[in-house]
Parts: sequence; structure tokens; C-alpha cells
Amino acid sequence: MGQLIYFCAGADAINLPTSPIDGLLINVLDHGSTPAKIKAARKMIRKANSRHKMEDSGGYPLLKAEEKGKVITFDPSLPLKNTGKALNISPQQVMEANAIHQPDIVIGLDWPIRKLETDIQKQLEFYKKLEFNVPWAFESFAWKNALIPSVQYFQPLQCYNLDHLDIYLNKIRGVLFDGVSMPVRNIKAAELALFLVSFYQRGITRVHLLGTSSFPVIVICVYAAWNLLDWVSLDSTTWRYAADKESFISPFDLSRTDLRAYVQVPATKLNPCPCPFCRGRSFQSIQAIAPRKDKLQFLREHNWLAIANLANELYANGYTIPNLEKELRFRCRNQRQVESLIQILSVVDALKDSDISLLQTVLASNPSGRQRTRLAGRQTSTKKCPRQPTGQTT
Repeated sequence: MGQLIYFCAGADAINLPTSPIDGLLINVLDHGSTPAKIKAARKMIRKANSRHKMEDSGGYPLLKAEEKGKVITFDPSLPLKNTGKALNISPQQVMEANAIHQPDIVIGLDWPIRKLETDIQKQLEFYKKLEFNVPWAFESFAWKNALIPSVQYFQPLQCYNLDHLDIYLNKIRGVLFDGVSMPVRNIKAAELALFLVSFYQRGITRVHLLGTSSFPVIVICVYAAWNLLDWVSLDSTTWRYAADKESFISPFDLSRTDLRAYVQVPATKLNPCPCPFCRGRSFQSIQAIAPRKDKLQFLREHNWLAIANLANELYANGYTIPNLEKELRFRCRNQRQVESLIQILSVVDALKDSDISLLQTVLASNPSGRQRTRLAGRQTSTKKCPRQPTGQTT
């Protein structure tokens, strides 16, 4: 049995949930690139008083800068910055910023792969970013050891499939990471389950999923925390950005209700949320909160608790697949989604100690969990790899 931790991302000292926060995620560019940002981040960290603190390197802002056509440089002799026209960042600056805040876990610098459609596009994108991500892995690890040696180091992964994972991990042998982090924007539920089983078989026991709090991802993380890994964590800004669009997140299945002033919410639609912010309030009364800034703050508070409580409750009750299924069927309006997730997890549970290619084949034959990972050339041993406490690859 491992831990499942939901990290709060996208917060600041003003817009920070007042409810207890288990994990707080900050990032180098937003919280460590200027004296003013450092001061504000320190205030937020003290206010949050979270059990766990993680600092991300700034890969996502780098991806957005690429999409916007900003001037991008990687020069440690220039100031660390992210402006409307330019971004500058380097592994050295990432770890220097981490040394200021002293988090429990740091994530190395990487250049994220884009969400693309064709296999050719994905291959070209993976190898283009690989030219940066391999040397940055060694540089990030070296600067981490030089500046903050006692802090845990998570290696970011930018891979579309398991073949890419093999290539990348082989190229960064010697980087002794404590865990890995990866985004899930480019993969579906079955593919995520496949990656987590691959980590389990490789002896990687600690995984952080970046920028997600979707219902299917949380369900798969619950299974992984109970059956595959020692640590599973995820973060998202959903609690805040959904609130800023005046969306109310259901505490049962994370579905949303639009509470903008001009939307007609049926009087028959009841608000069953038991959280301390909602208790006794109808959707119509929440919709009418004024001024608007008070309404947004109310929704931020509720949305944070809705996601955090769902993750905790699913974990508490999901120690077996039948128990997890019972909990999901009670909570979720989309029963087809529940069936799909349970089907994926049942296959994973049966084959997690078998050759990974067999699991790939079975998941690929399932329409609800179809994925396009190439099977050719994969010769993984059927013997499960022994876990290594440092998260090193073998």
C-alpha cells in the first residue's frame, strides 16, 4: 500500500484554499524568478502550512512560450524570466530557485512534448525534445546535488509511448532519481495504466502526474497507490480555473454545473454537497452571490474540497477493485465510464506481473481503452524487476 497525495497548484497568497492542504506545488518561474515573486511565494508557503511541498521546474510555461512564438533562451548568465515576449531558463537557475524555497521534492528541467495526432509528428517531436531533455537531466541532477543534496529529485519524462520511455531512460543512466514525473495531457486512461505498470516493473516506486485532476486519472491513481507504487501524487489548477469560469465541481464525480448569472439552473436540480461552504445552500443561492469576487472565492473553496475529498474518499474505500467499483457506481452518473475504468483495472490487475507486451496487446484490443503504442521489438522479461528504494532504473 502506497500514498496518494493531491497537490494544490495555481495558488497564491490571496487565492489559497483555507481548508487543509496536504501538498503544495509551486514552480520556478511563478515563484522564484524575481524578488517580489519569491517574497509572495514565501508568504503563501507559510500560510498553506502543507505536509508536502514540491517545486516544478517550469516546463509547462516553456511549452506555452513555444506555442506563442516567444523568444526562448537557456542561458544561465541571463536573468531567469518569463515575459510576454521572451523566456529564459536553465537547469542551474531551476535549482538555484529551488534552493531558496527548500521544497521536499524538486523536478528537473524538461521541454514538454506537444499534443500531436500522427505517429510521424510524435516521433519527430520526441526526438527534437530529446536533444534538450537528455543533457538537462544530467545538469538538473548535478545542480540539485550541489545546491540541495538532501532534497528528493523527481526526473520528468516526456514520452508518447513505452518505446520512447525505453530510449530516454537508457540515455540518462547515471541520473539517480528518487521518482519520476510526467504529464498526462497526451495519453488516455489505458495508456496511463500501462505507463504505471511499466514503472512498477522497472522498480520505480514514486510517481507524480503533472497538471491533472480528472476523474479517470484519480481512479487509476487510487488503484496504483494500493497495488503498484509506494507514492502516487498529482496536481492541478482545476479548482481555481473552474471557479474563475463560475463552474461548480461535483464532489461525487467532478462533473460541473455552470453557475454564471445568465444560466438557468432548474429549481429541481439540488445541491447535495455536504462541504462546510455549501451546506444548506441551493445552486440558485450560490449563483446569486455578490459581488462576483465573493462568488469566485466561494467556488474556489468548494472546488478545492470537492477534488481533494474525492481523491481521499476513493483512496480510503478503493483497496480492492470490487470495493472501488462499488464506490464509483454510487458516485458516478456516467456508468459507462465506470465500466470502462473497471475493465482496464481488472486487466491490469491480472497482468501486472506478466510481460508488458501482453498487457499492451490486451489493452489495445479493448475499444474503451484503445491506444496506439507500437509493440514491435519489445522484449520485456516476464520476471518482475526488483524495486529499488532510490527509484533508479536498472
